[in-house]
Amino acid sequence: MQTYNFENLKPVYHVSGEDGYLINEVVNQIENACENPLGDLNKSVFDDENFEADKVILSAEQLPIMAKKRFVVVRNMIKAKEPELKKLGEYCKNPVDDTVLVLMELPGFNVFGKLTAEKIVCKKLSSVELGGIIRQDLAEKGKEIDTDALNLLMSFCSNELMRIRTELSKLAYASNNKTITAEEVRSLVHKNDDYSVFEITNALTDGNADRGIHLMQKMLQVYEFPFILSLIYSNFRRMLHVVLSDGTNAEIGKNIGVQEYAIATMRTKAKKLKPMQIIKINELILEIDYNIKMGKMAPDNAMFYLAFKMVEIIKGELK
Repeated sequence: MQTYNFENLKPVYHVSGEDGYLINEVVNQIENACENPLGDLNKSVFDDENFEADKVILSAEQLPIMAKKRFVVVRNMIKAKEPELKKLGEYCKNPVDDTVLVLMELPGFNVFGKLTAEKIVCKKLSSVELGGIIRQDLAEKGKEIDTDALNLLMSFCSNELMRIRTELSKLAYASNNKTITAEEVRSLVHKNDDYSVFEITNALTDGNADRGIHLMQKMLQVYEFPFILSLIYSNFRRMLHVVLSDGTNAEIGKNIGVQEYAIATMRTKAKKLKPMQIIKINELILEIDYNIKMGKMAPDNAMFYLAFKMVEIIKGELK
């Protein structure tokens, strides 16, 4: 996985690519590099619902208070009117040096591609790159993994980095051997928990936080919450793909490696939601995952927070 040096921050970044998890990680790194101990006082967030070029520019022109840089991010944009892009483009040609403006794309989108900015493209990781990350993560835990186990792990996790890293923690903890074997992967990593995750997704999409929590608590008897979170993220990410795609259920299923009946179920549930709501849910999950990893949120609290915030988004109570 490509690493970036944000010691000398650029005034404008355009972060795009195929992997939403990696895009989010890069944006978090940029925000952390702004060294902002006062949080929202030096931070502004814009998306498809509140985006106006004048507001973004006004926010970017404010001076940071007790921070290295002010942080302004425009994210989750599906479309933008040409006059708005033109205004923002003029700012990008002569940006304020005390602010870092991040233009954060959804996977597969390129709303801001023509604007002047430092380009960062988060490409989907190849099996070779994923293998390197897995070996490096395990080396830091004093473990190794044999080739058969490595390939099996990537296959079971559908080459999704979020799920892989969650499973690595479990494997490293549970294995009594220095080298993790394919047999350990088979016994500890489950290939298909789609049915349980569909039940959770369905409950939350129906606005039933209590049932969603009950189903997640049942899964906690088998899995740790970060893994459950990664499965929910995968499900809503696929739902977004279904909503934005013109293909048939069979075509979409083949493209993303999901059974046709599952695509049909997703399509039915997705009809209850607007694309922006699904985007916000995906964003919420990534935010929770990041906060758990940074020690800012306990997994038990995260489960309740996820359920109730997700229902708020679905009921349209979040503005």
